[in-house]
Amino acid sequence: QSSNSQDRKSESREKREILSFDKIKEQRERERQRQREREIRESERRREREQREREQRLDAFQERREKARLQRQRLELECQRQRLERERLERERLERERMRVERERRKEQERIMREREELRRQQERLRAEQERRALRLCDPDARREDAYWPEGKHAAREDRYFPRPEHFHDFEHQERSQYQGHATDRRDGTWPAMVERDGQHYLEDRLSLDFRDGWGVYGSDKRMSEGRGLPPPPRC
Repeated sequence: QSSNSQDRKSESREKREILSFDKIKEQRERERQRQREREIRESERRREREQREREQRLDAFQERREKARLQRQRLELECQRQRLERERLERERLERERMRVERERRKEQERIMREREELRRQQERLRAEQERRALRLCDPDARREDAYWPEGKHAAREDRYFPRPEHFHDFEHQERSQYQGHATDRRDGTWPAMVERDGQHYLEDRLSLDFRDGWGVYGSDKRMSEGRGLPPPPRC
């Protein structure tokens, strides 16, 4: 009986020992599992940290590159702005120069037009006076009127409308007096007569002067019109 009881005690003790070993093994297994989980979590955290650091470095690089690009763009825009400003100033200068040249050109055109208008008026006045003189030469009443006027009045009227022979500087004094006398005779409708000057007859000199002057008044008028670029008055 006593031996049986001892056997039961030993068996129970062995069972307890076996249970405790299993518990220890299970406990160690759980610890290893927790350790592996910690390592896994640590590895994941490290990997996430490294990923964040890479992303941060990449973001910093992208930011620096973007800053450099923006800086280049700012420099290019500044250069373009300065270039446009220079072009604007140049355009304004050219516009001012163009306006100045345009004003000068307009003034020059106005001056030329005024001179042309004045020349036209002078030519019209001269043509009207020549036509009037031609009509007077063809009109018997006008010739009688010339004969009526005294020599002083007639000379004054001639000086008013027509240049006198003294104005032509290439005439000699003797030719001037002969020209005046011959023109008076032609207006009177008489043939040159014997005129005595200083006790001498010079009909021959006056006739030679008539031929040289182109038949008197008409030759003088023709020379005047040719010198001024106008057609000679019609002959009667």
